[in-house]
Amino acid sequence: MGDVDQAIYGFRGANARLMEALKAKQFDELAALLPRDDALPPSVRRAGGLVCVPLTEHHRSTTRLVCAYSLVRAKDPPLRSVHAGGLPAYRVRCESDALEVRLVLDQLRMWRDRGKAWGEMSVLALSSGHLTDFMDELKNAGIPYAERKDKDPPPPPHPPYGRVTLGTIHSVKGWECDVVCVVRLNYDSTKTDEAQPAFGWSIFCRSGGGDPALADKVQAQQLEKVRLLYTAMSRARRFLSLSCALPTGRDGGEPTRRWLPVLATLDETGGCVKSFAVRGEADISRAVAEVSADADAVAAEA
Repeated sequence: MGDVDQAIYGFRGANARLMEALKAKQFDELAALLPRDDALPPSVRRAGGLVCVPLTEHHRSTTRLVCAYSLVRAKDPPLRSVHAGGLPAYRVRCESDALEVRLVLDQLRMWRDRGKAWGEMSVLALSSGHLTDFMDELKNAGIPYAERKDKDPPPPPHPPYGRVTLGTIHSVKGWECDVVCVVRLNYDSTKTDEAQPAFGWSIFCRSGGGDPALADKVQAQQLEKVRLLYTAMSRARRFLSLSCALPTGRDGGEPTRRWLPVLATLDETGGCVKSFAVRGEADISRAVAEVSADADAVAAEA
């Protein structure tokens, strides 16, 4: 059993093509990907009746959230949630890092006021370094939190009761909670030197520099990052916030930071994604109030 869209451990040597080749019955390619010549049992090659059984009934997220993260990685056949309706995913562009932190804290407080336990809330990012400012502000606000890092042991199915979880996306694979805020979903568009390592999301501003082999490697790394985003989004049961900080450039010019490409082009016409722009404190208040009103409407429909 496995989900290729949650294959996110390429940096540890994992290869998502293993599942793809098995699903497509491409046994020669599958054997080539395995570490030993005899690692593919003859019984697998003889399995003309090998059948892939898609698990399409989804029990975690609401219908609109499944729709939102299916825009990032579409399923064939598509997932079908047993939880009708629900809130859309909220895509929020903030003018500064500080405003993004304030936005997330106000979202958490709003859900707390609506009766959610702190332990049903998570703030997720690509790396621990992206969470430092959020951790500091939670501490200053007296909000209890627990930190998870990439090297921590596998998590329990549900976050620890009573504390907001601040974790890397890799560290929370396998669990779920009601409220999920995925933060710092931007990259620096100036990091284009192909000779330098591309850290984190900055792989999205690389192309391979005309070298076909390097271009294939870059494309594979970009695809793994998209799967990582999908994994983060699919932790949410009821509320999902996707945010970034894109400060305006010098003299009012374009910001050098960019949304992750797949988020910059999300289709809002289906009603499963709603966008906000936060340029100041008043915008945060309006955004949080609108989310609360949406939650009231969803509750009234239930």
